[in-house]
Amino acid sequence: MTDQIRDLLRYDPLDAAERLTGNSYKDDEGTSALGFLMHLDHSERKEAALKAAGDTHFSMPYAEACDVYERLGFEKVGTFPFEAEDGTPEEFSVWWHSDGLLLTAETYRTTGLNISKVRYNVRLNVPRSEAWDRLSSCSTTESGVTVGDHDAREGLAAKLQGLREVGEFLPVWEEQPFMWLLNYMDTKTDGYDHKAITESRIAALPQHVQTAIRGGNA
Repeated sequence: MTDQIRDLLRYDPLDAAERLTGNSYKDDEGTSALGFLMHLDHSERKEAALKAAGDTHFSMPYAEACDVYERLGFEKVGTFPFEAEDGTPEEFSVWWHSDGLLLTAETYRTTGLNISKVRYNVRLNVPRSEAWDRLSSCSTTESGVTVGDHDAREGLAAKLQGLREVGEFLPVWEEQPFMWLLNYMDTKTDGYDHKAITESRIAALPQHVQTAIRGGNA
């Protein structure tokens, strides 16, 4: 099932349509229409496979996503309530996995899942050329540790399993990836300081989490 989901997550309907017609969807209406139909079919198949696997998927309610996080071994270590412009109560949450995974999630209209991301350090045990399709946004430290993150809204379990198959997560990070612990309302304040906001939220996390993501220092 994991291999099937990984293939579905990698699949690009527009690229497939272009390969079938030999034309760019940007220049050819037929290719664009075919790509749209293939996108609809692909989205249905992908969501069905993710649901069957008990994995995260787009349009998943926040409460159900939290159930998946807990089942995967994450513990909620930070809850930061906020309000939308119309007063709707929202929540920004931070989750920690003892393998060294920091996950953030944010609600939309109280019950929906808006954004979710997981950050990590992983030491690959295969050449990077054999692991490229398991990686997302990432960089490499001088010692060869991959520092990266993944969109956790879709296929979280499959993505983490894929990384475990080619490397080992570091429970204590060697280097922090780019950290953005802001909710969508924080950015609506003129002159907001994303570094200061992020640091204040890190400082509110349990000490063992702060120590781990700061490379053993806190």
